[in-house]
Amino acid sequence: MSFNVRGFNHRWNEVVLLSSSLTLDVIILVETGIIDIMWMEKLFPDHSIFYQKGENSFGGVVIIIRRSIPVKRIDTCLPNVCVLDLVLGEKIRIIGIYAPESKSWNWSDLTNLISNKCILLGDFNVDLNNDTQSSEALLEWADTCSLAPCTPSAATSLRSNRTIDYALSNGVPLSIQTYEGGTSSDHKPILSTLPGGRNEQARGKNTHWNVFSLFLAYVFKYWQEAWTEGNLNETYKDYVSFLSLLISRCTVDFPLNKYRIALPITIRAKISKSRAISFRAKRTGDIETRRLSKSLRESVREEITLFRSNQLRQGIATRFSPAHTSAPFWSRTKRLFKPTNSSLHAFLLDNGEIVKDRSQMVDIAAEHYKQLYSLPTVMRPHPYVDAPAITWENDDELIPSVTFEEVTKGNLVVWVFLERLPNGLKCGYPTEEGMLKYMERDHNGSQ
Repeated sequence: MSFNVRGFNHRWNEVVLLSSSLTLDVIILVETGIIDIMWMEKLFPDHSIFYQKGENSFGGVVIIIRRSIPVKRIDTCLPNVCVLDLVLGEKIRIIGIYAPESKSWNWSDLTNLISNKCILLGDFNVDLNNDTQSSEALLEWADTCSLAPCTPSAATSLRSNRTIDYALSNGVPLSIQTYEGGTSSDHKPILSTLPGGRNEQARGKNTHWNVFSLFLAYVFKYWQEAWTEGNLNETYKDYVSFLSLLISRCTVDFPLNKYRIALPITIRAKISKSRAISFRAKRTGDIETRRLSKSLRESVREEITLFRSNQLRQGIATRFSPAHTSAPFWSRTKRLFKPTNSSLHAFLLDNGEIVKDRSQMVDIAAEHYKQLYSLPTVMRPHPYVDAPAITWENDDELIPSVTFEEVTKGNLVVWVFLERLPNGLKCGYPTEEGMLKYMERDHNGSQ
């Protein structure tokens, strides 16, 4: 795209919007004025910036090229002329040019910059159909360099209704047209298509919106005071610039082959369909539409679960491969690793001794874990055999001696008790003869 911005600081938001919406690879901005390169790098984090100053504070040419495209700058001392070589399968030279009527150089000064495959894009300030004298000089020089003009079908200058923004090409097929969208500049942007192969690595970007929202919460009080105290127009410009720079700061550029695996296009299509049907069900309140949305949502969840399980199985199988196929697995598992230091300098034993020798520490740790994970010895005591012995209070006292008469006297008491019982209840109780049958006369030393 070639665009006369009439001051980049006034229309940088238009350029950012066009770049993101049209997915432009090369952007040529002319009549930019004095710009801040660091600020432009923040606005276009995945692009390379090349700037050539002008002859005054209003001039200047900037070429913005995607980083994935190999490029080499050609030095020139001419103001408002920026020259680059692109390697798109073959070397193609692109020259961004801004040629005001008060320029200090002539067309012949550009002859040494023309190559076999060359394109000049920008604002020539010459209408090839209406400006007779100036157009003859330009076309005469273009013929000597074998350059053919490529002009759009509509006028590019909104102020004078002339076609002064176009391209001159040599050995490169080029299609060109005007951008008919709205713009605050008095020049229409020029869109051109350049055929050529790319030797680039596919890249993507990810914006951390949670960080963006958190930072906005921190600066909310500042902007609230700025809106109430300052000029609304200036505050609005500063706020829009702040949001754009904050988004660029929270955006990460990465190669797509090293990023986590995304959902297939079939599942994404079903997700979009499920969301559309769910929104229709909420809007209309139809019961059948709600049932369809629920069943479709459950089907999508099952497919996502199956896809993730397959990707996990594949990642585990290829986790030790040296290729980039193992990158998604380790990028997901590294979040589970704790950033702790596991180094040991010494062991403190139970007796208070400190062991610092590495070999002794290894032996102590091995013996400790050997005992810790060894099979335990389980004792299952028998309720009778392994029961603990009973300790009586008077275990140390001696049993006093008794005589036979004392024993028979106590036995008579039992005999009298038995005699008084009915005959049916005497069965099973010992009698006097049974009690004295096994007792000897000299029991316990008595006669």
